[in-house]
Amino acid sequence: MGILTTFIKDDQLIYSVLIVCYEGVILIEIYRQIYF
Repeated sequence: MGILTTFIKDDQLIYSVLIVCYEGVILIEIYRQIYF
């Protein structure tokens, strides 16, 4: 994490990445609900 925090210094970019990961998890859960 140290390399990422020193490379990414804009908090908005970090939050946007976290939101994208969170949405990806939600999509995976929806996919599992439908197909399993």
